[in-house]
Amino acid sequence: MRIFRNAIVRRPCRAMTEGITSGLYPGRPDYELALAQHDAYIEALRRCCINVTVLPADEDYPDSCFVEDPAVLTERCAIITNPRAASRNGEKTYIEKAVREFYPGDRIEHITYPGTLC
Repeated sequence: MRIFRNAIVRRPCRAMTEGITSGLYPGRPDYELALAQHDAYIEALRRCCINVTVLPADEDYPDSCFVEDPAVLTERCAIITNPRAASRNGEKTYIEKAVREFYPGDRIEHITYPGTLC
């Protein structure tokens, strides 16, 4: 069984109410509820003895709390993605800084144009 020791999360930003959605969710997301749910998520990870790196909210990227999109982390390497949505593409620069705390440069790969991660 694989044991995870670290997690990277990013706080939801106020702009999250303007983020991308493909679901059939009624209405806009509730920012205050999202913060409370995010706090509970962090606490659940910590109860599992996981070290949590909490990145600050980034108002420039409404969907940036979904850190699994700009970076895919594996035991062997980290993959910095190239999000297809232009509104998310800049996130890869900021997540890579956090990823470098856990992976040496020779274990960080990049998906480059025209490749994307949908």
